[in-house]
Amino acid sequence: MIVAVQPRWTTGGAYTQVAERAVSVVNMPALGGSKSEEVLRAVLARRARRGSSKPDQVDDMVTVLFTDEAITALAERLRSTRGLRSPLAWLRDTLEFHGDNLPERIDRVHLLEVL
Repeated sequence: MIVAVQPRWTTGGAYTQVAERAVSVVNMPALGGSKSEEVLRAVLARRARRGSSKPDQVDDMVTVLFTDEAITALAERLRSTRGLRSPLAWLRDTLEFHGDNLPERIDRVHLLEVL
């Protein structure tokens, strides 16, 4: 069983009871600066790899599909919310908003149009 919680929930209560029985506990580092961009790029590549017929080329596809400014905007959301759910939901909403008129590369402007 895997239990993931935000740092503020790791003191006291039910978490302590679960952690005492855990085989191991892993602490995720804070995502500051370029680290959040690295994590975001890795998550996007992993998700793209799942549906790709050429998974060995997916890392390059992230660079092809997203501008650096778009990655920076998504990474800023990752840092501010301290979780992947919000930036990935923002990206999903952007893809749905543009639908059939999706640009060749997602830029910060395309993300901001959804807000």
